[in-house]
Amino acid sequence: MTTLKKKLIAPITEEATVPNNKITIVGVGQVGIACAISILGKCYLETSTTGKS
Repeated sequence: MTTLKKKLIAPITEEATVPNNKITIVGVGQVGIACAISILGKCYLETSTTGKS
């Protein structure tokens, strides 16, 4: 038997999904900074060509 709350509140759209794409770079030397810039550049290029934000 459904509750009154479930009858009154119905979802209109799908729940928003949170992307799980965190990256941890250990080290802040030249290699660490180069890795971070490379990853950020790659992510920027992928989102700008596909139109995703």
